[in-house]
Amino acid sequence: MDEISEDGYWQSKDGEWVPTEKQLDAINNGAIPHDNLMANQVEQESIPDIFTHQVEDISAESKTLELNKCAACGNSFEGAKSRNCPGRKCSNSICLDCDPIENLLGKTMGALGTVVGVVTGDISALISDKVEGELDTSRVRCKDCVVRDQKEDRIIISALLSLFVGFFVMAILNIFIPLNGFFLFLIGFIVSFFIIKKLLEEFYSIVLPFFTPRVKKTFLVIFVVLMVGVQIVNLNQPDDYSDNEIVSQWYNSVETIDFKSDGSVVHSDSTIISWRDEGNDLVLQFEGESEYEYYYAYQISTPYLFIAPYVDSTTLETISGDECVVLSRNQNATNESYWEEANLKSPDWCNLE
Repeated sequence: MDEISEDGYWQSKDGEWVPTEKQLDAINNGAIPHDNLMANQVEQESIPDIFTHQVEDISAESKTLELNKCAACGNSFEGAKSRNCPGRKCSNSICLDCDPIENLLGKTMGALGTVVGVVTGDISALISDKVEGELDTSRVRCKDCVVRDQKEDRIIISALLSLFVGFFVMAILNIFIPLNGFFLFLIGFIVSFFIIKKLLEEFYSIVLPFFTPRVKKTFLVIFVVLMVGVQIVNLNQPDDYSDNEIVSQWYNSVETIDFKSDGSVVHSDSTIISWRDEGNDLVLQFEGESEYEYYYAYQISTPYLFIAPYVDSTTLETISGDECVVLSRNQNATNESYWEEANLKSPDWCNLE
């Protein structure tokens, strides 16, 4: 009968000491064998010292394995039972419990479904399944990457919402504060950006943790860029009043006014610089007072244009008929004789006498 050492790591066969299954299992689990050990020369009394060295190696290796922790859940894992974090430029290890590898059956079924789709010609369903699969797939990221992703999300969402808030604030402040529109927009954007970002931080602290798929973040970035592009186009789009009847040159014996289709005005004494149509009212801006707008009632009775200011541009209730002015498209209107023969039918609010 073979003799086995007390520790169970050596056995004597044919007069030689050889490793037992217990020792071989320990080596397979990471223990480092003693390179200088010669089993056939070891005497029985020296076996305990050699085994003690082996046990120390195994114990040290076990401690090393216990130090490997999952960067997502914090639990310990052994050896290579992990995957690297899918975050960019990140090599933190994540255990397979948090980020499992797709099993062979799942891969086989996926490949089989692709083959069936190609054979049957159902390409549209194949593409749809592929897209939906990409959207639904979200590998787990480590805690550091999650924090970074959430910070990026908050910045993107805050910037997007602040674009709309900035334009809204600009429209409101422009009524009360005579400043440049872009400056007012910038104030609204910056203030709302930090307020929304702070609110999102509070929201995330309650809802956490969650993992953001990269594909969804990509779509969000694309949407933000498109919205910014639309806003820039709208800001640079000139006004077009080509279809407005007032777009023309108008004359009388005192002045000439040329209303352009882009909202600008060529005035004989250069006092009127821009115009726009707001319902039945004409809104004018004057040189040196570009921050203010003045409202006028107007009516076109071809070939004549009747204009009169409102007494109060805020209420637009009373028209100052005594200040009514009439112009004509006819260039001869610059002569007094033209008006002596003109057949004028002025509106009720216009007092030409």
